[in-house]
Amino acid sequence: MGRSELRRRKDRAAEAVRCGHFSAALEIYADLGRAEPSEPDWPRRRADVFRRMDRPEQEIEALERAAELYASAGFAVQAIAAYKRIIGLDAERSGIRERLVALLAQRGLTLPGSGTKPRIFGRTRKSAPLDELILTDAVPDSQPAQLLDGAADIPLENTTGAHTDSLRTIPLFGSLDEETLRHLLDRVRLVSLSEGEVLFRQGDPADALYAVAEGAVVPIAEPDASSDRRVRLAVLDEGEFFGEIGLVTNRPRNATVEAIVDTRLLSVDRAVMWSLIEDDPRVFKTVLRFLRKRLIDRLVRTSPIFAAFARAERGEIAGQFRLLEVKDGTVLIEQGHLAPGLLVLLAGQLQVIFMAPDGDKVLATLGPGEFCGERSLLHNEPTMAGVVASGKCWVLALPEPRFRRILSRHPQLRDLIERVAAEREQENEMTLRQGARHGDGDLELI
Repeated sequence: MGRSELRRRKDRAAEAVRCGHFSAALEIYADLGRAEPSEPDWPRRRADVFRRMDRPEQEIEALERAAELYASAGFAVQAIAAYKRIIGLDAERSGIRERLVALLAQRGLTLPGSGTKPRIFGRTRKSAPLDELILTDAVPDSQPAQLLDGAADIPLENTTGAHTDSLRTIPLFGSLDEETLRHLLDRVRLVSLSEGEVLFRQGDPADALYAVAEGAVVPIAEPDASSDRRVRLAVLDEGEFFGEIGLVTNRPRNATVEAIVDTRLLSVDRAVMWSLIEDDPRVFKTVLRFLRKRLIDRLVRTSPIFAAFARAERGEIAGQFRLLEVKDGTVLIEQGHLAPGLLVLLAGQLQVIFMAPDGDKVLATLGPGEFCGERSLLHNEPTMAGVVASGKCWVLALPEPRFRRILSRHPQLRDLIERVAAEREQENEMTLRQGARHGDGDLELI
């Protein structure tokens, strides 16, 4: 059966389901399963039809077949989702768990022989939440940042390309031992969303990481001080995970997530995620790779500093920044000195502080996406105020030599900075005269 014929039959089956012709849909999916016996999608779709027909025993049989095919192919997220559906229908079918663990081990997705140590899953040797994890502890090649005292340079993979990595090729659960995987199967949750349904909204508390088992979702940046429109970010489909930004930084959700089709997700809550990370730090490094990609992707789509560049250039420009982990209280820019580079905040808060004889004045509090240091670099003059980390922060830093090279090739960036600088200088003068503070989120140029 050729690919075009497979596509036609798949469309016919979907249409039959929409029209309520379930028996016809089952026959088509059975034919497709015979044509592609190793494709797990066909038994999974048969399970969906049996669910509509309220035939749980046949649904379980189809799900077991799909789960084993997914596991044999190394698609851990989809296999786990099928398993959770089976257990939801019949808790006594726990034997499928051992078959899945064995199949994943055969694929090399677990570390055989390393699962003998006893532990209580969900409890850890540390009581600190994820936001207190120091990235320099999780990424062995990290080193003190030459650009800033009190900061660490986190060497992660290049982010200039498109977001193509997924759990199919870089499995979040890929290095777990067999015992950990067994516990994971029991403790993740399966979440179902209808087309158009919102999973969480920007600003909600972050308490879980999610992996897409079926369907697709889209993160949406809601209107804020830098944009008056909703910005749809990259579509996330089967195998990809999201929600790691809020989970790791312990910050509210920075985007609304909405299902664009009927979708099933695996939910890994904070305690379970901590246990996975503590068991194998490579899990955290995988999360960090995606986190950096996601933060930068959002930044280049929503921050005004990247609006000066053509869309095709933004990823290349972002790839020239360094990711810095900055300790609480670190002085990123010292008042009266040249800025060390262009600094763009990814996570956390920075305070812009003017030190005066009559006391320090907070001119602004900068949030994710906002930047500082560019005015000092642009005019090669000392800063009028300092910038201090308010809590642990992650910052993208563009050292002064790279900034000047980019500026020489992109005069539109200079125009943007000059325009915003003039506006902010007026605001600064008014703030200092009045002795008042700017509200959170105001952009301060230094």
